Amino acid sequence: MAESHLDRAVLVQVADGAEVILATARRCGFQKVQPYLPAATREVGIRLLREAGLFVLLPWADEGGQTPVVADLYLWEPSAKATGVPGGSGQGHAMGFPPPGDFLLAGGLEAANLMARVNTLFPAQRRHLRGVDAASRLEASPGRKDPDKVSAFIRMTHELESP
Repeated sequence: MAESHLDRAVLVQVADGAEVILATARRCGFQKVQPYLPAATREVGIRLLREAGLFVLLPWADEGGQTPVVADLYLWEPSAKATGVPGGSGQGHAMGFPPPGDFLLAGGLEAANLMARVNTLFPAQRRHLRGVDAASRLEASPGRKDPDKVSAFIRMTHELESP
């Protein structure tokens, strides 16, 4: 990662403990992290990362019964219980269990469904929407983005910004 972009880059990491994520962030110069931690260590781990001065983009699964954990921003995504994988499944979610603060909407988003998904948010939820996240649905093949899909998605995000 070029140093000039580290202020915008986000370290996305699945780990058993926050110490591993913190060590990687420090070693590589990341200032923002998206940690996937086990439920048992999540709250303490997030606190450790924030106390270390990292910006935490906390994955928030669309499922009930979660303990609210303070984060800088949440990534509202499908539940791993529903998809079988933590994040990046390309599947949507019912948007029934919103995060406890400002969030990015994720989960099966692409240009064709973006406006409809955002428009299904309740006004109270919409006030906390800070952006959208897409990856899998914009790929031509696993790990390779399709430039046309990315361009169409970006155009649609700009339509969201316009009144």
